[in-house]
Amino acid sequence: MANNRGVSVLNFWPLISSISIAAILFFSLFSLFAAHPRYSDVASSVIGDGLIRRSLLALRTDPLKPRVDQIKKQADDHRNLVLAYASYARKLKLENSKMLRIFAELSRNYTDLLRNPTYQGLFESDSLSIDESMLRQFEKEVKERIKPTRQVIAEAKESFDNQLKIQKLKDTIFGLNEQLTKAKKQGAFSSLIAAKSIPKSIHCLSMRLMEERIERAEKY
Repeated sequence: MANNRGVSVLNFWPLISSISIAAILFFSLFSLFAAHPRYSDVASSVIGDGLIRRSLLALRTDPLKPRVDQIKKQADDHRNLVLAYASYARKLKLENSKMLRIFAELSRNYTDLLRNPTYQGLFESDSLSIDESMLRQFEKEVKERIKPTRQVIAEAKESFDNQLKIQKLKDTIFGLNEQLTKAKKQGAFSSLIAAKSIPKSIHCLSMRLMEERIERAEKY
């Protein structure tokens, strides 16, 4: 009987060992997760810290900074537009044209302005205090360059835009046709008035003289 009981214990020993090992692993993993915060909590903490940091940076940034960025973008956009027209002029083999030289000069003016050491403090991203008088001067110089740039581009469109050239030619031809039609109508109307203004007696006399000249050509 004792031998049978010992054999039974030996048969169940692997099962008991497996249950013990599983229990140990379970409690170990539970302790590990309990000791460390969840990933979602860590991510939320990191995102929250980032938002707070950006908010503090925004509070430290000068409120004039968006205005500086906008004015600088206007200068960059007009410079790029001038460079695009200059590139197109080169493709049309207009290297020696006056227009291309004007484009190059306008582009250089914008570049010199944006690289001016006087205004570099306005462009620094971490600038905490912007000189408003310097900003007004920078804005004034940008506007002084934008006005002639737009005038030059408006004039250049006629040279570069083939559709605009065709439309202008059509308008010219249409105008000339209108003038010609009007002149023809005026000429026909003048002839009609002249014919109606001749007295019938004179008209009959001229007809009789013409008939006599035809009949008696030897006298004339």
